Amino acid sequence: EGLDGRSDRQQRRPDPPGGEE
Repeated sequence: EGLDGRSDRQQRRPDPPGGEE
């Protein structure tokens, strides 16, 4: 649960900060 939740947050932060939105 800890590793799965950290990988989901790290991949969502670097994506929206300057690419899709």
